[in-house]
Amino acid sequence: MTLHQLSVWIVVAKHQSVTKAADELHIRQPTVSIQVKCLQKECGIKLYKVKAGNLGIELTQAGRLLLKHAKLILLQVKILEKKLISSRKRRLGRGNPRE
Repeated sequence: MTLHQLSVWIVVAKHQSVTKAADELHIRQPTVSIQVKCLQKECGIKLYKVKAGNLGIELTQAGRLLLKHAKLILLQVKILEKKLISSRKRRLGRGNPRE
């Protein structure tokens, strides 16, 4: 499971559509499908089902659980990145960039 796959899953879940997610992410639909399939395989459980008439997807309970935690994980990554950048700037400001 990668951060990229989690990011893709969040967009797919937002739109409940692989095609619309691909449009937003500016990547091809098959690429999104592959990422979601890999994520689903790694989780070992279905994350979505196709709506009747092939009108998008509906998240399963596991898909909703993954969505909730994916958002939290990516938020924590952003917080960490900001803290690391801030720490680096403080150290550079002290004239000792190697610490």
